[in-house]
Amino acid sequence: MIIEEKDKRFYLKDSLIENAGMGVFASTDINEGEILEVIGFKVEKDSLADICTRYANDYKFALPDPKFYIVPTGFAGMVNHTDDKNLQNVEIRYAKDSTIYYFIKKVKKDQEILGNYGEKWNKKLSEELAWQMFLDLELYNLKELKGKNARN
Repeated sequence: MIIEEKDKRFYLKDSLIENAGMGVFASTDINEGEILEVIGFKVEKDSLADICTRYANDYKFALPDPKFYIVPTGFAGMVNHTDDKNLQNVEIRYAKDSTIYYFIKKVKKDQEILGNYGEKWNKKLSEELAWQMFLDLELYNLKELKGKNARN
């Protein structure tokens, strides 16, 4: 099975969020109420497919059916996180059998698409920051671990 992203409303380039890597940007104005569907492949929770895709665990989306995740393969998987509610222009919603990003604000051409991944992400982020702060103290000569801890 080949899954291809065909939505012409978006493009990828380096994110404006520090250390976030690539981000999704609007190639045209997008109105409040429009959607970006999360495309990818569905895996059953705790199945062999779920285990074999553990490399994507931080990026899997929940589906309306709580027995499954979706591993994103399109633009939705590249939407970056922000805690700043003023910068958030999409939110995750569930519609019938799919997961979507719903545009909560109008987005101008060339503006980055930003959402909030929720509590799980915020907890993971705070753990990463705590680890980075520990490394910054340089108490145990762990300088070589600094580069390995950087997010892509």
